[in-house]
Amino acid sequence: MAKECVVVGSGIMGLCSAYFLQENGFQVRILEAEKPASGAATGNAGLVAPSHIIPLAAPGVVWQGIKWMFNRESPFYIKPRLDLELLGWLYRFWRSSNQSHVDSASPVLRDLCLKSKILFAEMADSGLDFHVAHPGLVMVCGSAHSLEEELKVAEKARGLGLQAYEVSLSQLEPDVDWRAKGGVFFPGDDVVDPGRFCVALEKALRKRGVVFEQEKVISLKRVQSRHQIQLESGKTTSSEHILLTAGAHSSQILRGLGLNLPLQPGRGYSQTHDQPPMQLKHPLILVEGRVAITPFDSRLRVAGTMELAGFETKIQDRRIQGIHKSCQAFIGNWNPAMWSEVPVWSGLRPCTPDGLPYVGPLPGASDVWVNYGHAMLGLTLGPVCGQLVAESMAGNAVPYPHLFPGRFG
Repeated sequence: MAKECVVVGSGIMGLCSAYFLQENGFQVRILEAEKPASGAATGNAGLVAPSHIIPLAAPGVVWQGIKWMFNRESPFYIKPRLDLELLGWLYRFWRSSNQSHVDSASPVLRDLCLKSKILFAEMADSGLDFHVAHPGLVMVCGSAHSLEEELKVAEKARGLGLQAYEVSLSQLEPDVDWRAKGGVFFPGDDVVDPGRFCVALEKALRKRGVVFEQEKVISLKRVQSRHQIQLESGKTTSSEHILLTAGAHSSQILRGLGLNLPLQPGRGYSQTHDQPPMQLKHPLILVEGRVAITPFDSRLRVAGTMELAGFETKIQDRRIQGIHKSCQAFIGNWNPAMWSEVPVWSGLRPCTPDGLPYVGPLPGASDVWVNYGHAMLGLTLGPVCGQLVAESMAGNAVPYPHLFPGRFG
């Protein structure tokens, strides 16, 4: 008899987890307040990025964030407010932003990203209707100091077995009027259209018998040694196994259990131009501006910003203006006016204080697992973390203590 599992959330993590749960013999039911992949899943930059070996919490990030935090057009913005959870998160982030943490976390991120890259290829080869492109990734540096620092990252990446080297921007992208000092190329990075990937996964899961139910989950409630799922409708439901993959809302759902899994929603923005004014051969990250520009076939997506403003949903026009100002600073023929009619997407990234996700069994619970907190690596880590948590639920320990959900006490 198949084991039962309820997955809370149907973003990239929920869909990938359900995919691998089925491969491990589970009968899966997914609860989602809206349609599948309606949160932070589909509007991201579309990068599968083994180059991202440095966690969000790293030396220098706190000081740079302080300089940026009150500028609404900066890559990083904190909405001023008295919020004890935010203050606690910032303190833990500061504690994690050291070289020892980077040295410990980087091999873990490398392993996870490379495994996910393999799994994306296997999933595409299995018949799922999405495509993996292999253009590599260019880190574009506006200053000599930035280029020097990025070359240090490249050296660290090579020490971990990855390819990375300095390149001529004009040779890689000759149609761009460059206003940058130089670039570093990571040829092992891929591109996947996250919207197409999620649609393909949902279609495959429905075909395999996964049940999707439109229900908003508001909390988990402990009943003796087990847990019930409390729904907004007033109903409750339960299962032999529960997997929480609700992204930025996950810690809210867990709040009533008295557990300490600190999380902050980090809002990002993007626009996708169906008839872009320029074509690129490679995805770019504008290092100082923290902006990603990704070509998807004939379309072009620009994405960026990290906004810690709680669960605020209003589109902030100055955040988009900041993204395009960054693009203009690096690319002389970038014209923001050509993007003025392009719809703006925004989504909440689930950010942990140490830049690593929570993957594995919930401390003190025998029937609840979690898989969230992937920040800007949600697409990159979707398959591998979905596989890890599914195998954990099947009885195998997650082999990375860095991902243990109870690591903050």
